[in-house]
Amino acid sequence: MRLTYVLSFPEWNGGNKVVALHAALLTRGGHEVTVLGEGERPPWFPPEVRYLDSRSSPNPPSQDLVVATYWTTNYDKMLETALE
Repeated sequence: MRLTYVLSFPEWNGGNKVVALHAALLTRGGHEVTVLGEGERPPWFPPEVRYLDSRSSPNPPSQDLVVATYWTTNYDKMLETALE
């Protein structure tokens, strides 16, 4: 399965840590996981997880599932593009 988690900002906090852990576990399980965040890849992020900066990669690859991790991550254009 191809999944994308959408983060507003990749700062170090509990919610983002959970997203990073979920993404790493799903990747290890054989899924194609992308995390789309507004900002550069944080140094604490798991290296096996694909990370895209939404400012330089506004159109993520096509996905089966997109998870908006917070109400502020509802980027209409990004979500529509990801589900095409």
